[in-house]
Order: sequence, then C-alpha cells, then structure tokens
Amino acid sequence: GKVKEAPDAYEFALPADMKFDGMDLPEGFKVDLDPTNEAYAPLFAEFGDFLKGIGAPKEAASQALGLVAKYEAMKEAANFAAFKSDVAALGGEAKFTERFNTIKRAAESRLPADQVESLLSGGRISEKGFKAIETLLSAPSLSAPAATPQEKTSDPLAARYPKSAA
Repeated sequence: GKVKEAPDAYEFALPADMKFDGMDLPEGFKVDLDPTNEAYAPLFAEFGDFLKGIGAPKEAASQALGLVAKYEAMKEAANFAAFKSDVAALGGEAKFTERFNTIKRAAESRLPADQVESLLSGGRISEKGFKAIETLLSAPSLSAPAATPQEKTSDPLAARYPKSAA
C-alpha cells in the first residue's frame, strides 16, 4: 500500500463519533480538550511536531486525542464510583442531599459566599471530608461566650501570701 504523506499541520479535534461506552460517568460529562486554550497551546504544538516527526497521517491527531479523552473519562469514572460509594456510606442519595444542604446552610451563615463555594463546589465531598466539615460546623464557636459565665473560684493559697503593696 501507498504510505500516506504527513500534513503540514494537524487538526486536533475529538473524533466525531467519540463515545464512552461501558463507563459509568456523571450526567453531562464531557472532555474539554481545547487546543486553542492558551495554557495548552504549547503542548499541542509539541504534539503536532511529534506527529510530523514520525510521519503520522492527518487522522492520527484526532485518534490520539480520542485516546487522551478516553483516559480522562476513565479517571472521571473512577472518581465518580468513589463518590457514589461515599454517598452510600453517608446514608444514600436522599440522606446525603439532606446532610449536604444542612452543612451548606451552616457554612453560609459563617463564611463569605466565595469560601462556601470553594469548600463545597460541585457537591462532591469524600465521606471523611464530609464528616470533618459537619464536625467543624457543629462545634461551638471558639469566640462565643459561655452560656453561663463561670464564677471565679477562690484560690485557697492566695490567703497565705501577703498582697504586694501598690
């Protein structure tokens, strides 16, 4: 067969028929591999140089990007499975939602909105992290005064020592 010619440039786009069959992924999951993103542009340029250097045909860029997307989907599926396991350990979906909303309200009453968003963004918290936040938010505030001020207990030794003259 005839060897295909390497193109001058490669078009990095996910395969049009990209599917993640057999993977349990959250609803709306998509892989965002944007070669026009400034942060990744140097990597895609290097990738293009690599493909050209090995004489890869034009379609190799899309195929390779499809493999990278599949890798990202597999990582997400593993994270999603761990999260679902944590939700089950916290009492199931309904109980998790109820507990999550409770800690969110408690956090909103004590923290600026941007900190609450940072702490609870995405609603994906591990079981241990969830319990830690619940514990922190249910603890009495360190700056709150005691409900009943404690009376000063007399010092039985104080009477034995003379008060210093002012």
